[in-house]
Amino acid sequence: MSNNDKSNEKMNNQNQPSTKKLPVLPLRDVVFFPGVVMPIFIGREASIHTLAKANENGNKELIVIKQKNEDTDTPDIDDLYDVGTLCTIEQVQDLPDGTIKVLLRARERAQVKNWTEQDGTEAEVEILSTPETAPDPEIKILMNHTARQFSDLAEQNKAALPPELLEDIKKTKSPSVMADKIAASAPLDIVNIDAKQKLLEIVPARDRLIKIAAYIEESMELQAVDEKIRNEVKQAMEKSQRDYYLRMQMDAIKKELGDDDEAELTAYREAIESSAMPNDVLD
Repeated sequence: MSNNDKSNEKMNNQNQPSTKKLPVLPLRDVVFFPGVVMPIFIGREASIHTLAKANENGNKELIVIKQKNEDTDTPDIDDLYDVGTLCTIEQVQDLPDGTIKVLLRARERAQVKNWTEQDGTEAEVEILSTPETAPDPEIKILMNHTARQFSDLAEQNKAALPPELLEDIKKTKSPSVMADKIAASAPLDIVNIDAKQKLLEIVPARDRLIKIAAYIEESMELQAVDEKIRNEVKQAMEKSQRDYYLRMQMDAIKKELGDDDEAELTAYREAIESSAMPNDVLD
């Protein structure tokens, strides 16, 4: 074989999707994004079996996949999404109540190509790597916009996000890493669990950032509407309270003047209503 043929064969092999057969760990209400290091607690028999199987292979790898319905106790292949995350087991700790605390490091997206176990405990998966390229001017603008909007929204919502995390997001140079950091750290009232799963399934970084920006924009619009409604309700309550005190004052004046002094009572009423008295004075 010539050197050119060997070079072409090497390039073709590099372009081939990377596939692995790995244990699958279903998760009820968590979506792991690449780069995240997070503990989980497992207690289901099938999950403990998956963990043991993953520990048997040398690299301690497994795939975590979110369940479609978190109330399902024994999910099979129909209950699991096709896209999950390749993770490495960093630490395992047995707890007194029989559950197991597992520290996982999420590495890359992975898509199920073939279920090798029908109960959903093992699958052949394709690793969905995101090529790292230098961001063009449009992407840089999108990154800056998304990071700024996320920071502003987190502050307005008083979300319990560390300031150093928000600063780290702003300084992130990779659009893919930034998108995953925001998706992973976004509170559920900004990006709910189903939206997080959709973001995990988007591989191109640009598309992911645009989708995240759309979620943030939608959340900001809802927050603005909520604030408007709150203000309108507050104003209505203040008016109702003002009217109530006005009626109380009128009743007191009427009692003092007596029923025969209707003209004088009307004059008092007009004077009170035309005045710009604040609520505390009417009080």
